[in-house]
Amino acid sequence: MRVIEKIKNLISWFPVIWNDFDWDYQSIYRILEHKLSRMENVIRGGYAVDAEATADKIKFCSLLCKRLAECDYLERALIPHKRKWGSIGDLITKELPGGTLEWLGPKWEKADTEEKRLQAEEEFRRAGRRADWRQEQDKNELFDAMKKYITGWWD
Repeated sequence: MRVIEKIKNLISWFPVIWNDFDWDYQSIYRILEHKLSRMENVIRGGYAVDAEATADKIKFCSLLCKRLAECDYLERALIPHKRKWGSIGDLITKELPGGTLEWLGPKWEKADTEEKRLQAEEEFRRAGRRADWRQEQDKNELFDAMKKYITGWWD
């Protein structure tokens, strides 16, 4: 019986390890997410008095790992920006004497004046800062929760 469990364990881990890259921090989150997801299922079906509450904490951490691994914070932060300003279009340049180009910034399809383009650019930067802040918050929440609860994650 023990050998069959080990083989099932290997099969479960195979796709995670297969897609692991030593140069990619997101792989750490994917590995941790897989481990936590497996733990959640075992704890939730276990015998501890507080199994459901413990499993919920593990699931919370697993979901944070999933978000951190997906790393789409900027994409999500830009949804309202894209709705308001449209897609990013051409980059605006100005030719300087001597034939060199000066980069002035991006152009969005709904920013039809220079004032609107500058406003869209500033809102784009704010969305980027929000995305960075959200990612940092998720990292802090994940590791704070693990630090606080991990020693109680057993059945």
